[in-house]
Amino acid sequence: MFTVTRVSDNRIDLNIQGKITGPEMASGLTELLALSDDFENGVMLYRIEGFKWPTFNALMTEAMRIPKLFGLLKRFGKIAVISDKAWVRRAAAIEGAVIPKMKIKTFKPEKADAAEAWLAGDKA
Repeated sequence: MFTVTRVSDNRIDLNIQGKITGPEMASGLTELLALSDDFENGVMLYRIEGFKWPTFNALMTEAMRIPKLFGLLKRFGKIAVISDKAWVRRAAAIEGAVIPKMKIKTFKPEKADAAEAWLAGDKA
């Protein structure tokens, strides 16, 4: 499952669960790009639970959109990543350390309230 929801004028919620297929990846990325098109310094709640490696077709779909996905970096200033997998949280933390002008903070699922508070600007 790959769902994208525009929650407000500057917030997107992205939810990924299980194994993603090529059509799901194509649909989800298209929606993400379209729904965040007018964002500047937006925020994202990125929930990844029960993650399984995407299909080969899904990976190729994503690879073909890499130039457009790099454009997303300019649209978001903060991303809260919630995952039940420690390695996903570590990978997201590394991305946050190497991508300039983007703050990425990771949370376990039981700390979802802290993720929400952090995105809202409250200390968490």
